[in-house]
Amino acid sequence: MEYAKQWLSLEEQADLLIGKGLVCRREDLVARLSEVGFYRLSAYWFPYKVKRRDGDSVLVGAHLDSIWETYLLDCDLRTLMFSAVARIEIYLRSQLAYFASSVSGPFGYPENSLRRLRREYAAAQKSELFMRHFADTYGDSHQLPPYWVMVEASTMGTIEALYRDAEPEVRIVVATNLGVRVPVFKNWLSVLRVARNACCHHSRIWNRVWGVRPVIPKDWGEVSFENDRTFAVLTVLNHMLSCIDPDNGWVNEVEALLARYSTVAAERKMGFPEEWKGIPGWKSDGKGRSGEVQERMN
Repeated sequence: MEYAKQWLSLEEQADLLIGKGLVCRREDLVARLSEVGFYRLSAYWFPYKVKRRDGDSVLVGAHLDSIWETYLLDCDLRTLMFSAVARIEIYLRSQLAYFASSVSGPFGYPENSLRRLRREYAAAQKSELFMRHFADTYGDSHQLPPYWVMVEASTMGTIEALYRDAEPEVRIVVATNLGVRVPVFKNWLSVLRVARNACCHHSRIWNRVWGVRPVIPKDWGEVSFENDRTFAVLTVLNHMLSCIDPDNGWVNEVEALLARYSTVAAERKMGFPEEWKGIPGWKSDGKGRSGEVQERMN
């Protein structure tokens, strides 16, 4: 089937939407389309779309103000989610470098990761002064910098691979410090990477169905939420943040976001259950076991 849709001016796009039933002032709609684009904004009026018998579609009960409010919710949610992802990622880089180099040595990288690391090291030298400094100073003796330097320029995919191929005791201590067992944490690393990419690429978050589903730890028991919705991803992030810093306050930011956009009533689309703050992952005591495990490794 050929794609038959043609280019339309902003004014023609606005007229098309108004003709389909979107309630708005035409000049406001033109401004929003200019700022965001027809296709991106279409994700937020899609829930109002109804197909007629003739195959055409109309927008039922769609108001531009509500659609724009949902769009802004999604933007703020991405920012909030990325703030959690960033803190967890930095913590993970630190933990992995510390424990992996203590067990395998500063340059004891897994064989499977070497090609990838060399490629990232070469790329980092073009933009990072600390990488150029290492190459200029120590490049005659070392093909790669030590763990604690290399992780600062590694992608999340590489961090995931380094963890996967690390020595068993390293995998155990990193997972334990974040309150879960290794098989669960391997899955959570994938969730973290996908969430990071979604935030960085400005993807729709609020009503997303996630392809990588967080594994729910067995000791959480039966849970009352679906693990393919955004709430499940937020739960995993909050649990890890609470292990890193029990007083991080991120849950208050989530609450504030929901209150700020209460007219959108987004909780259902995001998969929030009732009394969500009382379930595992949100009522966590935030106690990692880093001291206990580190003592065993020393």
